[in-house]
Amino acid sequence: MASYLGQVETLKAKFNSLMLFTDDVDAQEEQRDKFFMVLTLIGLQFDLCSVKDQILTGSIIPTLEDVSARLLHISLSMSDAIDMESSVLAM
Repeated sequence: MASYLGQVETLKAKFNSLMLFTDDVDAQEEQRDKFFMVLTLIGLQFDLCSVKDQILTGSIIPTLEDVSARLLHISLSMSDAIDMESSVLAM
């Protein structure tokens, strides 16, 4: 997940270098953040569709940073569950 989110950040940096800011920098930065948040959600693996749906149907549109933190937390939780299942099978 960290590698995927790193790719998103790289894409965002490239996008920012091509699309310069206008006079209303705050509004444009908010639009860019939402755009990359949606791109991040679109590229998620199928097993995370329920997470994507929860994020997109919420009453507040989260920032890319919030979505990234949530996805990293979920991926760590899933990895811990897989490790626990493996150790239980070994016993």
